Amino acid sequence: MAATLGTLAALVHGDLRGDPTRVISGHAGIDGAGAGDITFAGDERWRAKLAASKAGAAVLASPVPGFAGAMILTAEPQLAFARIVQHLVAAAKPPAGVHPSAVVAAGAIIAADAHIGPLVSVGEGAEIGPGTVVHAGAVVGVGVRIGRDSVIHARVVLEHDVVLGERVTIHAGTVIGSDGFGYATDKQGRHVKVPQTGTVIIEDDVEIGSCVCVDRARFDATRIRRGTKIDNLVQIAHNVEVGEDCLLVALVGIAGSTKLGDRVVLGGHVGVGGHITIAAGAQVAAYSGITADLEGNARYLGLPAIPLADGLRVRVVQKRLPELFRRVSALERRFGAEEVP
Repeated sequence: MAATLGTLAALVHGDLRGDPTRVISGHAGIDGAGAGDITFAGDERWRAKLAASKAGAAVLASPVPGFAGAMILTAEPQLAFARIVQHLVAAAKPPAGVHPSAVVAAGAIIAADAHIGPLVSVGEGAEIGPGTVVHAGAVVGVGVRIGRDSVIHARVVLEHDVVLGERVTIHAGTVIGSDGFGYATDKQGRHVKVPQTGTVIIEDDVEIGSCVCVDRARFDATRIRRGTKIDNLVQIAHNVEVGEDCLLVALVGIAGSTKLGDRVVLGGHVGVGGHITIAAGAQVAAYSGITADLEGNARYLGLPAIPLADGLRVRVVQKRLPELFRRVSALERRFGAEEVP
């Protein structure tokens, strides 16, 4: 939706240099922006291009000479631009009510202003809070509770007794509350399923991408705490606890009973073993493997994951391995393998 520059500047507590009544109706990159768009420049590379841009306004850390548009100045232009774009693209909620094709159990409780889309299934005893939207084909299982203003996208499956807080967003194709992977093996090598009788609790302001699996706990609860953001194609096993404001990037896999502190960041393809503790503020680079507890407020790299500085030194040595192998082979030929110091 359109907004005046005055409104947008106030939204991000920015210093506006320009006409506060000018209306902005869209957003775009510096190269493609037009007179009705707002853009941003977060570093010198883009600031250098801004003078030639046709954008009507830009979000910046400091003024750019030669730029003809209005400027909103803020210490964190990327963050401010994100909030402005959220405001501009905010979509109207679908109308309240239950679609005729939805199947809703008699004992389910649905807030009057919630939206239940086509072919949704809502189980017995489920509760769906005010302002929540459940899109087409989603399954809300028996006893599930969803807080207010949440968004459940198409074909999401919420298994029985899962609990979602307020303003939770779950994207298409994700499954919350599937059985944890637990088996006991008998003397004949046959695997006997261990019942997974716990649940999953997802706290307020969590966003979960598409095709994510969060398994229910064996006993108590698998828990995703407030504000955490999870990318597509992530696996979270039974009894895992993820702290507040964590970031889990695509293809992360976390084995059972592992605990992540607040603000932990796991890069793409990171694998985490079971029964491990990762303390608050730890950051782990992509393609790393975590096999032991990690201390907080530090960065890690590698398989197994080690402190970043050590991991970088290891990678330098790895690049030299072919050369070192040739040198050792030459020494063996010259002196004999048993005599090489």
